[in-house]
Amino acid sequence: MLDEPFPWNLLEGAKGVQLAEKGLESWTRRAWVEVPPLEPSP
Repeated sequence: MLDEPFPWNLLEGAKGVQLAEKGLESWTRRAWVEVPPLEPSP
């Protein structure tokens, strides 16, 4: 284990969760689904 900052932030984690949810939605619907970009709120 190295003493370095974690390479990903909360926004990157949220993108991963969004992608997993859209993957499940796509599988359920048996269709392509849009993945809207996530923007950090001010």
